Amino acid sequence: MEHAFDIFLTVMAFLALAVFIALHFFEAGYGYLFNRRYGPPIPNKIGWVLMESPVFILMCVLWATSDRMGQAGPLTLFLLFQAHYFQRSFIFPLLIRGNSKMPLGIVLMGMVFNTLNALMQGGWIFWVSPDGYYDNWFSQPWIYIGGALFIAGMAINLHSDRIIRHLRQPGDTRHYIPRGGMFRYVTSANYLPYDITVTVTVNNKLTPAVNAPTAIAGLEYNGSEQLLIAAGSTTGGTMQYSLTPGGGYGTELPKAENAGTYTVYYKVIGNDDYADVAENYISVSVAKRTISVKADNKSMTVNGTLPTFTVSYGNFASGDSEADVIETKANASCAAWLE
Repeated sequence: MEHAFDIFLTVMAFLALAVFIALHFFEAGYGYLFNRRYGPPIPNKIGWVLMESPVFILMCVLWATSDRMGQAGPLTLFLLFQAHYFQRSFIFPLLIRGNSKMPLGIVLMGMVFNTLNALMQGGWIFWVSPDGYYDNWFSQPWIYIGGALFIAGMAINLHSDRIIRHLRQPGDTRHYIPRGGMFRYVTSANYLPYDITVTVTVNNKLTPAVNAPTAIAGLEYNGSEQLLIAAGSTTGGTMQYSLTPGGGYGTELPKAENAGTYTVYYKVIGNDDYADVAENYISVSVAKRTISVKADNKSMTVNGTLPTFTVSYGNFASGDSEADVIETKANASCAAWLE
């Protein structure tokens, strides 16, 4: 029996994983998501009794047919379990307000789950757990801690059900978000004793407004690094810049020294509230510097020897010299002279 029970638990684990994945793609068609594709509608009160009662009934059968009926440990677990499911199967449905309905298919799926749940719980407690497993149970402190947690959870369950029942006035069919009690911390406090649900809501981030950086006009080579752009701005996140597409980004404004045309890339790195903005770019030109060229004045005597003509250069950038810049020097000559 133990081997078969282990196989059963393994199958249930994989089934739970499959259901978990499936519910990311399909909506459970009950409550405000009611959908007739899950079967014809039946009254909520009847549906709840049909869904929950199999676990209560089957648990009674498993207990009554075992040889552990009178053992303190199994009997205590049985009474706690049945107290919860008696309330869930027969008291809770009678307290439901309104005339809401649920699809028959959802009810049948609930019946299957609760039947399997009873087989897992009752099968272990009354049939599969080793002999002597419950000996000296009540000498262990964790038994009392677990019992206290169960009772606290059931109290939260009852209180949360009461909050839900009083959300609507008679005749009201609107849906409300429950407030108060444990609903301040979880969305399904009425299921807290056996299923703690943590809901993470991810909202779409805002797209920030972007004022693009602008190219600095009139740049000319001067021998030093110069800022290429005036900074841009954004309503959310941080604007970054780079002279390399796809990398090398930082918040420092890019500079360049040599003459040429530069492509300045920019993008916005978002924050908790604002999304990233994709890479964009602008072009910036640094013009070549214009040097001055002047023929030097010369003098000579009549019928004398022609002087050597020379040219002077100027307007070099700081740190540059004629030898650094001039590759081919200008020629100077005399076109005519007086006799």
